[in-house]
Amino acid sequence: MKYHKEADVYIESLPLAGIDGSIAYRFKGTPLYDNLRAKTGYVGGVRTLSGILTAKSGKEITFSLATNHFIGKVSPVDNSHQQILEYLYAKY
Repeated sequence: MKYHKEADVYIESLPLAGIDGSIAYRFKGTPLYDNLRAKTGYVGGVRTLSGILTAKSGKEITFSLATNHFIGKVSPVDNSHQQILEYLYAKY
């Protein structure tokens, strides 16, 4: 989808799932690979993921996921975020 010139520059600057940036090693072997541009965030007990998902239908979904006050490793939180995004990918 084409946006304003400035928006296109911003969107293209977001890391591509399974390819580069903060999500280079995530989402490989999933439908999200190469269909998700997003930025991660982490600060004590808070994990975020925000960006744009191109769904199976071709629709673009802007999203922002945040999990607060979790204890332990980030991998269960990342897995939950992935499940939500895979659902959105398939559903919309």
